[in-house]
Amino acid sequence: MPGATKAFPLKRWTRHSSVQSPTLSRVAVIPCTDYSPDLVSRAVHEGLNALGGMAQFAAPGEKILLKPNLLAGDPPERAVTVHPEVFGAVAREFQNAGAQVTYGDSPARGRTERIALVAGISPVADALGIPLADFRRGETRSLKGPLSSQTVRLAHGVLAADGMVGISKMKTHGLTGITGAIKNQFGTIPGLQKSELHLRYPDVYRFSELLAAVLLLAPPRLYVMDAITAMEGNGPRGGNPRHMGVLLFSSDAVALDTVFCRLIHLNPEHVPFLEAAHKAGIGNLRMDRIQISGSDPDSLACKDFQVPRRPPPRFLTSTYVPRFLREWVTPRPVIDASRCRNCGACVAQCPVTPRALDWPGEDGPETLPVFHYERCIRCYCCQEICPEKAIYIHVPPMARILYRK
Repeated sequence: MPGATKAFPLKRWTRHSSVQSPTLSRVAVIPCTDYSPDLVSRAVHEGLNALGGMAQFAAPGEKILLKPNLLAGDPPERAVTVHPEVFGAVAREFQNAGAQVTYGDSPARGRTERIALVAGISPVADALGIPLADFRRGETRSLKGPLSSQTVRLAHGVLAADGMVGISKMKTHGLTGITGAIKNQFGTIPGLQKSELHLRYPDVYRFSELLAAVLLLAPPRLYVMDAITAMEGNGPRGGNPRHMGVLLFSSDAVALDTVFCRLIHLNPEHVPFLEAAHKAGIGNLRMDRIQISGSDPDSLACKDFQVPRRPPPRFLTSTYVPRFLREWVTPRPVIDASRCRNCGACVAQCPVTPRALDWPGEDGPETLPVFHYERCIRCYCCQEICPEKAIYIHVPPMARILYRK
């Protein structure tokens, strides 16, 4: 698969950071071989009990929002979104605890109702009497931490809840390397503002600081990760399903994503949003500060999980660096003409004005879209949204030399 490499061997783990949580974090690692309803329900119950039980996360009568990853309208077997059995098992636990449960997400493109239907989430929600929260409208809130002078809009569904549960999918990601507990919370921002934020924070390091600030602004009480079937390679939509056979649970997003990294033999130092969140004082990044309940992650780890190469060093993303040098070392999106169906999703998703890819000439969608790399900010939104797996991330030869895993 173009643009991917084998995962980082576990020869060293995170350096001693100057910022860490004063308490240990707990992550429950619960094996679950497949999506059989009984197996998933037992695994979810076991994972929540390992963290202290439902009393830790909801009281009777509280309004609890479930925030599953609903990136796009793909069936569950493609491993793009949270599996409906995992969503349903978590929802039932909160309903049994007496909580008033809602659910919602702000997808990259399209209506949440349709995406939830295709992904199999809304039939489960309807059967349980769980309404879809309002993620179309939002209210402006000031960010916290290093970006406290900036604002974002949070979805009404988030603001109306007493507490939130982030339900993420274990996947790779073209921009951030992986998408898990922390990245999932970007979906609390409604509508087109997500594209606008890519323009305001155009490189992976500034975007990672934004992700940390959003997490500080609206932190879930609980994080659940569906890693029974993960996605490797050209994620978060165009990759390949990979069986991992595990569910993860934690109240610490940083710790959960760190264990995610350990399961796929990826050095968490190479994930900018983990470093950004940890520097902002969120959670524990070091394994010696993380208590594992359930199974040892090393016993479930996948040594050949296909992950994107780590991003270029931060100084090379600066506008002070000559463009030609940045082009030599920065991965870029490329269209696979054999897969492209000229649907135009990538063109519509580009946040740049004028667009960094568009139809050539006057033929419109009769021809292949063309990239204008001099405009491209490398947000990879086009690759993220492509329904045909037709856009991949090309890593220039110089970058392959400099950033070997």
